Amino acid sequence: MPARAGVQGIHKVILATLAEESKNLVDAFYEIFLNDPRGSRYLTHRQVNQRLRHVLERWLFDLFEHYPPIIDSESQRSLGEAHARLGVPMDLVLRGAACLRSGLSRRLAEQMNDAKELGEALTNVSQAFDNAIIEMSEAYVSGARMRARTAESYRLFSLGRDVAIEREAQRAALMEWSQSILFGLLAGDRDFPPLSDSEFGLWFRHRASILFDEAPEFPRIQAAMNEIDRNILPLARTVSAGDMPQLAARFQKEVDEVKFLLGEMFQQIAGVDQGTDPLTRTLNRRFLSTVLSREIVTASAAQSLFSICMIDVDHFKDINDRFGHPAGDAVLKQIAGRIQDSIRPSDFIFRYGGEEFLVLLVEAEEHEAMQVAERIRSAVEATPVDVQGAQELTVTVSIGVATYDGHPDYQTLVERADRALYQAKRLGRNQVVAG
Repeated sequence: MPARAGVQGIHKVILATLAEESKNLVDAFYEIFLNDPRGSRYLTHRQVNQRLRHVLERWLFDLFEHYPPIIDSESQRSLGEAHARLGVPMDLVLRGAACLRSGLSRRLAEQMNDAKELGEALTNVSQAFDNAIIEMSEAYVSGARMRARTAESYRLFSLGRDVAIEREAQRAALMEWSQSILFGLLAGDRDFPPLSDSEFGLWFRHRASILFDEAPEFPRIQAAMNEIDRNILPLARTVSAGDMPQLAARFQKEVDEVKFLLGEMFQQIAGVDQGTDPLTRTLNRRFLSTVLSREIVTASAAQSLFSICMIDVDHFKDINDRFGHPAGDAVLKQIAGRIQDSIRPSDFIFRYGGEEFLVLLVEAEEHEAMQVAERIRSAVEATPVDVQGAQELTVTVSIGVATYDGHPDYQTLVERADRALYQAKRLGRNQVVAG
């Protein structure tokens, strides 16, 4: 650069250096993530990888769009909130930012000959990164605290559900499965569905993991379930008829252990009556981030899928305007009941908005979710709602379905379901569309 190029010249050199080095800088940033197990899971999905690289390059150029740099606080805070929502470790972000700053500074030092202008350029580069990271970190800390409070609130709420009903429902599910297996063992059957895939297994994996995550009995139940699925049931394929009663006794011992430990856990929890929508008794939307984030971690670890359904009541405003809000409330309560009747105990229903519900279907691929969504749609249409004491009103719903595709940010999944719902509305309502 010519001597004493001035402020505009310094700005041009910084932008030119970014244009030449942005790919290398981004590669160095992501090498830090890839070499750390906590960060590498965010880069295993090709779509995320490509998208995040583009976003980071854009972020670098935006950071130095003006000179001296003017930090867009809202943009940096939004990025920090996204990191908190994803659970990206902040120390990795800070190390990555330090790598970007040192890499850019090193290249500027190689290209700028005037010591004073180089000093000014490096000072502004450092200030730009520092100010951006400050804004980002403040938003991250705030978002992380909110996530922690919401997660704990959801755990407490989960403990406060009708414990007796929940306990008996899961004991019944466990006993129904175990009796069918026991009869099969004694009858000489050779192939059995694992406990982990049963109704009880789904509940244990997705709901009990929230209710009892820190209970000492929880890993013991998991160990007993593993013993049944990995050792006892496979033995049934090869054991002789004479040894089958002994295997059946071993099976019953493990089932009794699960049943006992389950009772112990339920006895230890105390009720807390909060967290549901008072009208529909569905989950409060504020718990959505907690539940979806946990489900993404579970699905990623197990290499499994799950789906969500965004459900909107068609012409709901017209119902309120024509029949009044009590009629609208009756519609919402009945639809919530139809949804509950159409899903499994391990699934989740949220009151998402005024006339919107969001349903999380655990371990459900797209074709399975579409079947459930269609079941909900037809059940709602087939069940008129009593309004004003006498008149029956036929109500329909539109549903958008989206299936987890590996993206670590649950918000992208919700947005896909929302776009599918919009498409269902455009097609004439009373439709189910996958997105």
